[in-house]
Amino acid sequence: MIIHKPRQLRIDLDPDQGFPAMLTLECAQLVVEEGHILTELPPHTETFDPSSCRAKDILGEITAQAIAALKTYQDEVQRLAAQLYELKANLPVSE
Repeated sequence: MIIHKPRQLRIDLDPDQGFPAMLTLECAQLVVEEGHILTELPPHTETFDPSSCRAKDILGEITAQAIAALKTYQDEVQRLAAQLYELKANLPVSE
């Protein structure tokens, strides 16, 4: 089975007006069998009109992934801050 894994997303802007003119998605193509990657084929590139349904779907998927990654990062920062606060609270006070 060949799996397409997004690797790079590029949004080209109109040089005069600055709005999106084209969306380009490059995907790695992995040949997978029984959960193991056998080989990687040359990358596959597709271009889309930015107002197309597929472009909107791609941007929505990538936005959701970015938000999930930021949430994970935020949770880890909060956990480390709480741990640091606890360590500081347990330090002996020198007079």
